[in-house]
Amino acid sequence: AEPFISKLIVSSRETGWTDEPGTVEEFRLLEDGPVRTAVLVKKKLGAGVAYEKRYEFYPRYFEVEIALNRPFGCVPSRAYYARTGEFATDGGVRAKVDGAGDGEGVIGANARWYAVYAPSWAHSCTLLGGAGSLTYWDAGEWGGIGFNARGDAKIRLRYAIRPGAADAGFARDDARE
Repeated sequence: AEPFISKLIVSSRETGWTDEPGTVEEFRLLEDGPVRTAVLVKKKLGAGVAYEKRYEFYPRYFEVEIALNRPFGCVPSRAYYARTGEFATDGGVRAKVDGAGDGEGVIGANARWYAVYAPSWAHSCTLLGGAGSLTYWDAGEWGGIGFNARGDAKIRLRYAIRPGAADAGFARDDARE
C-alpha cells in the first residue's frame, strides 16, 4: 500500500544523477482500454538531451520504451527507492537497498533482469531491448538502480509488481512472460 519506488528517471552526469530537471513538452493518453493504458511523455532535459517515453500499463506490470534524441552514456530508467529491500540479479549478484552502501559490487554487472523485494512489496525489471550492464549507487538516495545505455538511443523494460517476496525467484518467472 505504501510506495516503494520514489522515482524512475533518466540519470547521467549531463542531465543530473538523482533528479530529472527539464521541460515536459507533451503528456498524452494514447489508449485507455480494459486491457492496457498507454501514455506518451516527451521531455527536454539539460545538455541538449530529450526523450520520448511510452508507458504501457497492464494489470500486473508496465512496460516503458525510452527513445533518446541521441545516444549518450546514461541510465535511461533509473529507479530510486523509498523503502529498504533486497536486490538480486539473474547472474547471482546481491545487495541491500538501504541508503548505506555505494556500488556494493553491482556496478557493471551484466543481467537480463533484476529484482528488489521485501516481505510487503516486490518488483522485477526485465530488459526487453537495448542497454548494457547495470548501475547501482545506494548512498544518499536509495538504490539508484538501472540498466546503462551503451550508446543505444532506445531501450525497453518491463517492471512487474508483486505484493511481497522472500527471494528473487518471482523475477525469473516475470522474465519468461
